[in-house]
Amino acid sequence: GLLVYAYYNRKLYTKATDLAKRVAALDNIDELSRISCCLPQYIRKGIAIAIFILGRCLELGLGIQKDTTQSALMYKKCFQYDPDACQLLQDYLTHEKI
Repeated sequence: GLLVYAYYNRKLYTKATDLAKRVAALDNIDELSRISCCLPQYIRKGIAIAIFILGRCLELGLGIQKDTTQSALMYKKCFQYDPDACQLLQDYLTHEKI
């Protein structure tokens, strides 16, 4: 998630969207937690960040074809994974930090 965010901030939109798509496909949090020895809440947070950035790229057409319908679905999915991370990223967006 944070690597996707770093790519996005460095304006490497194609890399950000490619990685975010791969991260968004991950859904077995418990298995990922067991394999990586990372707490499930941090895995959810990372996936949520990647999905939010993917939604942003879809909304603006950065590194991927513009699709506002899919963008809205990504924002909803982000909220389902981690509402706090979604809110933080929305605040960043409101204050033009991203």
